[in-house]
Amino acid sequence: MGKLVSKIVFFFIAFALCLSLLKKCAQSSKEYMNEVAESISGIFSSCTPLSSTVVINQTTIQNIKVEMTNIQSQVSSIEQTIDLTIKKGDQNLLLEQYTQLNKYLVTVNTHIAELQGSDDTEAINLLKQLKKLQKQIKKILERIEAKLNQKEKDDDCYYAIGTESDLIEAQVIKKNWIGQLVVIPTKGNENPYYISGHKSTIGQLPLYAQEADVISDMPSSSYELRPINSQLILNIKDPDKFWNKTSHLVVVTK
Repeated sequence: MGKLVSKIVFFFIAFALCLSLLKKCAQSSKEYMNEVAESISGIFSSCTPLSSTVVINQTTIQNIKVEMTNIQSQVSSIEQTIDLTIKKGDQNLLLEQYTQLNKYLVTVNTHIAELQGSDDTEAINLLKQLKKLQKQIKKILERIEAKLNQKEKDDDCYYAIGTESDLIEAQVIKKNWIGQLVVIPTKGNENPYYISGHKSTIGQLPLYAQEADVISDMPSSSYELRPINSQLILNIKDPDKFWNKTSHLVVVTK
């Protein structure tokens, strides 16, 4: 019995010592972690915070100013004459101006990116001017694009060539109440029998027949049917007059 009591007492003493050691370890770990945290805090507090401000030197600003002034002058010149150019429908000049304006826009966009984030008063004012110029260029480009797209659309034409029976079956033509052949109205290439083309590039069309009649509303003075090697060729003499009333050409071959 005495030995058992001694063992129990020894166990409790050993347990108490273990708890004491664990407590000290925990305190030491906590103190160590606090020391590490304080050290890290000290390191960060001693560092100079990074700035998001972009530094632009005055030489760069002056160079951008000069280039912007030149671009502004060219853009204003185009803007003053754009109405007349569009009215004339000078496609070559419009394409030239369109290309040049896009180059200016790339340059302006580059300078805007350079000046973004600067807190320099002169740079901020210059940035505002560049953004205004950017809008001006985009506005002119939109007008030119609209005209070029319209011009391309206006240049579209369609033609259907075939025998009377083929064209009737394809619902390109029909006979009216007096038996006269007339063209069935259509839009664009809704009727798949029509072949698409461009008024500016079609000068002649082979008809692969010895006889033919143009039954669409084309002025007779604007074209001629010429025989070449026993086959007729439709030769358009005056494209503007030829396509003036309709963009759909219908020829009945025999």
